[in-house]
Amino acid sequence: MKAVHFGAGNIGRGFVGLLLHQAGYEVVFADVAGALIDQLAAAGSYNVHEVGENPT
Repeated sequence: MKAVHFGAGNIGRGFVGLLLHQAGYEVVFADVAGALIDQLAAAGSYNVHEVGENPT
């Protein structure tokens, strides 16, 4: 199943996108920052680095 999230900034990618992915969704981002969307599309993926006492 796919989920579309509007906003590919730090919160969208690092928090909302991670939660949706962990719930089993294929995440699609939409954003007004064309260069950012182009970079994400070209890479096909991105990394999320969690920090804290018990990162998952």
